[in-house]
Amino acid sequence: MPEEKTRYHFDRFPSKPEIFGNTTLIQIGRRWCEAGCVIGAHPHADWFELTIVTAGEGSVITNGTAEKVTAGDIYFSFPYEVHDIHASMRDKLEYDYMAFRRTDERTSAALEHIRMDYAGADRRVFRDDRINTLVGMALPEFADPAELSDMVLSGLFDQIIVYLIRDFSKHPGGSADVSEAEVICALVMDYIDSHIGSIVNLSEAADALGYNYSYLSNLFKRTTGKNISEYYSDRRLGTAAAMLAEGKKNVGEIALKLGYSSGFALSRAFSGKYGCPPKSLIKKRTKSETDERKS
Repeated sequence: MPEEKTRYHFDRFPSKPEIFGNTTLIQIGRRWCEAGCVIGAHPHADWFELTIVTAGEGSVITNGTAEKVTAGDIYFSFPYEVHDIHASMRDKLEYDYMAFRRTDERTSAALEHIRMDYAGADRRVFRDDRINTLVGMALPEFADPAELSDMVLSGLFDQIIVYLIRDFSKHPGGSADVSEAEVICALVMDYIDSHIGSIVNLSEAADALGYNYSYLSNLFKRTTGKNISEYYSDRRLGTAAAMLAEGKKNVGEIALKLGYSSGFALSRAFSGKYGCPPKSLIKKRTKSETDERKS
């Protein structure tokens, strides 16, 4: 399948994140892809991302789980994930995107609750024409900055985040009344996420939370549809991808940091999950940095 058959691409990806009020902007842009276009695996570090489909159809693949998207759909991606974007083989795919963090306690906490409640990659598609419009209004402020653009963008981004949080608070399948099992699973996820570089045995999570591991493992599987070991593996590989994208450590150093037996073991697990070796992400980062220096 051909890669990156792109008709148009406007991308704002500064070397340092830009601050607009309570929004830290990592990247924003617009891409128009031909049928069959593949935007290969790319990792997230500690940021969220909105992918807003404006025309055509395709799929967003997050940690190996594909979700179909069509015009009007918005896909919400979470920190430390790796995803691909594929245009349909029979139709174009046009989309806007925005990657961000929040610095205020209130919306940061709300986004973290959404991340825990919607951990499944097949539960992230929603629709909100207001967000589509607001991101569309933000893009020209970068293409042709004008007086007080920073104030305009700060206001636009605040509105986007508020509507996003509201959408997921009423999203079908969301839980205003969270069950005890869901709370326990969220605590397991939080323990794994916060100890991703130091876990020796997954029974540590059960010990920390005061549960029998067998009970906790069965509860997690029934509630989330995946094993604790699967969740840990996904998070560890996602963290590895984010560290590779940062470019501060090599494969061997990352393997040691995350408890893999060797760089080869990490490379094998990475290729098995994402269909590409870690070196491919390093090459993409190097190419991006080279292109940035040339521009």
